[in-house]
Amino acid sequence: MKKYLGIFVLFLIFFAVWQKEELVGLYEKATAKEYYVQVQGNEDKQQQPTTNEYKLNAYNKDGEKEKVTFSLFDKKSETPIFLRVNVLKSTDSEGNHFVKNYEEVKETELPAKVKEKLAAK
Repeated sequence: MKKYLGIFVLFLIFFAVWQKEELVGLYEKATAKEYYVQVQGNEDKQQQPTTNEYKLNAYNKDGEKEKVTFSLFDKKSETPIFLRVNVLKSTDSEGNHFVKNYEEVKETELPAKVKEKLAAK
């Protein structure tokens, strides 16, 4: 019986080490925080064939700022759009936080402090 228990424990340790990156990724996604950004269409961005990569300031409902990086797929916008983004703790080499996902929102849905920071009128 002890032999089987020892094999089982070794299997669990091996599995935990093997899946470490996956487990860390799941934790990060579960702890993502909600921020808001404004995409105007004229930002300094790196053009890719089908994506637009943005590095912008994002603000949470309390007006606290974080720098974020994300890509909009097939979104060519002439007018400003507002996005609710879920920001991960992980960052790129420049210190910009990665975005898990985003959703377009109307200006009326923005919290008051976010409107102030984004200078939305």
